[in-house]
Amino acid sequence: MKTHISLCSVIGLIILLLIPYFAAGQDYTGALEDALVALKIGDYSEARKLFRPLLELDTGDDREKVMGYFETFIDIGEYTAGLEEIEKYLEKTPEDPFLLNMKGRLLILTGKYDEAEKAFIQSRMQKFDYWRNLIDLGEYYTKVGRRYEANSFYNELINQYNRGNLTSALEAGYTAKAMAASGQIHEANNTFNFANRIEPENVHILQWWAELFLEEFAPDLARANYEEALEINPSKADLYSGYARALENFAAREEMALLALEKNPNCVEAHNIIVEILILDSRYDEAEQKIKRILEINPSSIETLAYLAAIHHLRNETEKFVEVERQALSINPNSGQFYFIIGENCVRRFRYKDAFTFGYNAIARNPQHWRAYAMVGINLHRTGDTQQAYRYLSRAYDNDQFNVFASNTLNLIDTYKDFETLESEHFKLLIHKSESVVLGKSILDLAEENFDSLSTRYPYRPEGKIQIEAYNNHDDFAVRISGLPELELLGVCFGDVIAFDTPKAQSDYADQMGLSASKYNWSRSLWHELAHVMALGLSDHRVPRWFTEGLAVYEEKRSRQEWARDLELELYAALDQDKLLTLEEINLGFTRPKFPGQLYLTYYQSARLIEFIAGKYGFEAITALLTEFGNGTDLETSFMNVLKDSPENVEEEFFNELHSEMQKYKNVLTGLPDLFGEEKEVSFLEKLTGGTKNPFLEKLKEGYEHFKNLNYDEAERKFLEAIELFPNFIEPGNPYEGLAQVYRAQGQRTKLQEILKRYLSISEHAETEARELAGMLREDGMLEEAEYYYKRSIQVQPYAIATYTNLAEIYKSRELFPKEIEERRIIIALNPLDKSKAYYNLALSLFNNGQTQEAKMEVLKSLEIAPGFRDAQKLLLKCIQFPN
Repeated sequence: MKTHISLCSVIGLIILLLIPYFAAGQDYTGALEDALVALKIGDYSEARKLFRPLLELDTGDDREKVMGYFETFIDIGEYTAGLEEIEKYLEKTPEDPFLLNMKGRLLILTGKYDEAEKAFIQSRMQKFDYWRNLIDLGEYYTKVGRRYEANSFYNELINQYNRGNLTSALEAGYTAKAMAASGQIHEANNTFNFANRIEPENVHILQWWAELFLEEFAPDLARANYEEALEINPSKADLYSGYARALENFAAREEMALLALEKNPNCVEAHNIIVEILILDSRYDEAEQKIKRILEINPSSIETLAYLAAIHHLRNETEKFVEVERQALSINPNSGQFYFIIGENCVRRFRYKDAFTFGYNAIARNPQHWRAYAMVGINLHRTGDTQQAYRYLSRAYDNDQFNVFASNTLNLIDTYKDFETLESEHFKLLIHKSESVVLGKSILDLAEENFDSLSTRYPYRPEGKIQIEAYNNHDDFAVRISGLPELELLGVCFGDVIAFDTPKAQSDYADQMGLSASKYNWSRSLWHELAHVMALGLSDHRVPRWFTEGLAVYEEKRSRQEWARDLELELYAALDQDKLLTLEEINLGFTRPKFPGQLYLTYYQSARLIEFIAGKYGFEAITALLTEFGNGTDLETSFMNVLKDSPENVEEEFFNELHSEMQKYKNVLTGLPDLFGEEKEVSFLEKLTGGTKNPFLEKLKEGYEHFKNLNYDEAERKFLEAIELFPNFIEPGNPYEGLAQVYRAQGQRTKLQEILKRYLSISEHAETEARELAGMLREDGMLEEAEYYYKRSIQVQPYAIATYTNLAEIYKSRELFPKEIEERRIIIALNPLDKSKAYYNLALSLFNNGQTQEAKMEVLKSLEIAPGFRDAQKLLLKCIQFPN
């Protein structure tokens, strides 16, 4: 017997299903509005509950309820469950265009691209004017590298919009996305603006607009849009991952990506951000495990495969790289982005030549990948090929004038007309014309000294001359590093090319930013970067970040004791508080410091570890490790091959040694305030005085109190006791400065000289004290010592005319006329008030050196300024009388 269900029974069933939602007289429109509001604010469980019964109703245009219901699956990462649900509904209505479209979108998220294409095409065949299909098809074809087909869909969507066939805010948003993908950036921005005016709280439009800003190098505008969208919907994962991309700070980026994964554990973009950061930290094993998880979600993610390929490349795993490359190109044979991502990761690991090589590959696959042109240009520039760099950067900028990296770097290269090039045996120096006389020879002399020192210990020889670039404008220097201004660094090494700030750049930048100028020793900065040349060269740019930074700081101290970093107090305090990083995580101190001062502390910890290794195993172990790194060997294997011990054991011995050393500073550490709290605009000494009792600080305070009360003997005793407790404290307010004040007040010249020498033996700055000491030594006839301390002051303050005048007089008295001539030329370059006298002094030194014709030219310059200058007139007559 067959059972028949009457029409009345069906209607009755539907009514029963809808009773919970319409019992209070609520109509369909109201129920849909409630569901859309729940979706909009990210209450996905409520939205799903509200949408589900609406799907049972035949209301004509089902797009809002279908899209809304299945977006709840997308936004929380339930892609498979969403597909299963869609199949149930498609069994009832297999030709529903909205279900088919949502099926396609979910298939894209699971990496089933071919099936997604079929779903989108089927949807379009059922409803030609469902414009969402056009953007989805365009983006699908873009993903698989079929640019011609992608552009045809983008163009069709734009044409339909221009004909007035797309009227809603969301449709305008689709069109704006198509315009952006077609390179119509201004039009895309205007269309997003129009869509936003129609629906100011449409999260999709805000998000897509933010993506445009991010793509077009306006991260501040992107962040503003993401923030606005997150205020509306704080549960949408891809808003967090997009926002993360707009952040420059890696710690903040990681935090935002983790928030995204809390909302959607299957958010591929968020996972990729974490992978990117793990690669940055050289945590390749963790990154690879994370990638396996991502590829389970979407095995067709080109971006994820690019990160995997980057890991294999950085590990020198050629066969594995080729395998992943083949896999990626089978998905998208025209993917420039695959190579671009690998190139970006090479840059972060200092592999600049590799970066522009991958940039070439990106361009070969996609000749319109304008960011790849910029990558090639910037990295050619980093490796010293400025002419070729300009060509690629111009191509990038001509086709994408929003690319600030390209435009800033082009502008920088254009300023090189105001620079000049000086050369020595092993170096080529690019320096601004205004500073070439003042600093040019000093820079090259120090560089040659560095080369003589390091080349005897490092078996690396550059192919040509090492290029040094000295910038007198900090923003120019920052653009040289990253393409953007306002970067807080002093120097950078690209391999056989280094760049650094001159003191003028640092002081002008401090004024520009409204900061008090900090002391800056350009000589130490230059030496640090030149040490990187050897480390990067010998390791083929494969050295771990902590190793090369630690080695550069180690070489500073090895060259000049006063260049040693004075961070013992922070080191032992961090050791005591268990804040020092293990070898496994030490690179995080450079990329994502977790407390104020950790970055500098990590530099110092790394240097002390290098010092420990060199002390125990010999310096040849350092160069052997660099060679191992260059062969692509990981840290564990390198340590075992060279040190015959594991990183963990070496680290344990190192920490044991630090604990032993720390006992010497027990009294200094007692009652010490927190050195790693929030930074404030106070001196280091003020930061230390915190209110707790500390033996060292007590003696220091008592010393200054006695000095203030004119009790000089007691002040001297307290300062000496403070030095006994902690001899390396040289921050402002240190006991050496206190003793110098005591001896000045007492007129104890000998003691003053002794304490200034002791102070300058451990302080890289103190240029005022260096000049003071030099002046006293000169008065005492100790001219060579005086010369040394005057030159010491130039490392920090190279623009003091009095220093060069004193040096010139010292050389004159010793009849070292060639050296005197150099100083006289520097004085003129510094534009002294009495320029006539400066030209006369130069002319006189030239005359005394037998350079009569040159002397005549300079004395004429003097007389041109002051025709009545008698001494200059007499010198001119001598030049005429004795032409040879």
